[in-house]
Amino acid sequence: MSNLKKIIPLILIIIFTFLIQYYYKNNIDDFNFIYQINFNLIIWILLLCFFYLITEGFVLKNISNFLNKEINLIESFFVMNTTYFCNTFIQFSGLGYRLYYLKKYKNLMVSQVLNLSLITIACEVLVFSSIGIISLIFIDMAPNSININFFIYFVFISFFLFSIFYLFFARKFLFRIFNIKLLKRFSSLNLFLNELITNLKDKKKFINRQSILFFIQYITLFLIFFSILNTFDTENHFYLSLLVTSLVDFSFLLAFTPYSVGITEVITILGTRDIKFSIAEIIVLINLFRICMLSIYFICGPLFLIYKAVR
Repeated sequence: MSNLKKIIPLILIIIFTFLIQYYYKNNIDDFNFIYQINFNLIIWILLLCFFYLITEGFVLKNISNFLNKEINLIESFFVMNTTYFCNTFIQFSGLGYRLYYLKKYKNLMVSQVLNLSLITIACEVLVFSSIGIISLIFIDMAPNSININFFIYFVFISFFLFSIFYLFFARKFLFRIFNIKLLKRFSSLNLFLNELITNLKDKKKFINRQSILFFIQYITLFLIFFSILNTFDTENHFYLSLLVTSLVDFSFLLAFTPYSVGITEVITILGTRDIKFSIAEIIVLINLFRICMLSIYFICGPLFLIYKAVR
């Protein structure tokens, strides 16, 4: 069963690659806009992707620092690049490497790191969903109105409410569950959950710091998609960039395949199906961003692994 779980993401990628190839052969004319991609655009996207990965380094740095273990930005930057690199081959192996690294080199408990990692994910969801909701309202009120499907509102609001619940109410809720006699019988599960939701000193400060970083990440992703769509002369590219930024980030949470290959495209297609935005544009937009990210962490990740192995 475990081997099957490892094979399924690879099968999905192969199927997705075949579908893209099939679509391209039957709609070659739809891809004529790719000739507008130039060297300056690629360099600009690479710089933004590099900056995005730096903010990821700050995210990890905050987690380590709040657990009273110092880690410098360069080190955390390379750890996050290695995380992305590992996830490219085996999904969630990057998380495993990050937990292993912080335990081995910083002597941090896995449950503590996992606790702050879950809070961090909730902060990310909170920021991207709240900005997503504001963006949807802004798009609906804009003169050049774009039809937004109500289901997108529902998804964004659901994510927003879930993140609020987890950040501010989940701990009290789970502690009440601990009092249930049935749960007390499973002592190991009880102990793990108790460690996982241990109260964090200066929790509001931690949430604020992580949320600021994710707001910066949103702006960075927006600039990436805006720059690409602007180059393609896509209609309503400003409003589309706002919407796509939130959709792409949410797709990372549903990472059933390495780096959400295929998942991101499907979510973006579904989220913009009522908008004049071609499948060809979505494919090129997502994969140009993906390739630029990959070209950075495919260099930094292996270099860091080799460096640590030599040390």
